Amino acid sequence: MYGSCELKWTAYLTVLFYLLVVAGGAIAVLNAPDIVNYWNDVGCKGAALGDDLVNGRMSPSVQNRFFVGLVPLSTALTAYRTDLGTFFVQNSNVNSE
Repeated sequence: MYGSCELKWTAYLTVLFYLLVVAGGAIAVLNAPDIVNYWNDVGCKGAALGDDLVNGRMSPSVQNRFFVGLVPLSTALTAYRTDLGTFFVQNSNVNSE
């Protein structure tokens, strides 16, 4: 059997949590236009993230900093591998003479 003390505290805590939820909801409604703008900004940057990862990006916020994407990196590594193969072929021709 519960005493009146246990029942009162649970009711007080329930009302307190309910008021916190209502206050948080009121603050969210008041800031709704900002939330929409922030969400649109996050969506735009999230869409650009995939393109930046694949193709690379020149950063406008940091002077002359370049992020190399996966496609340019793959192209550069392939060219490097080809150049190394050419170097080794030319090197083996020099040694055979």
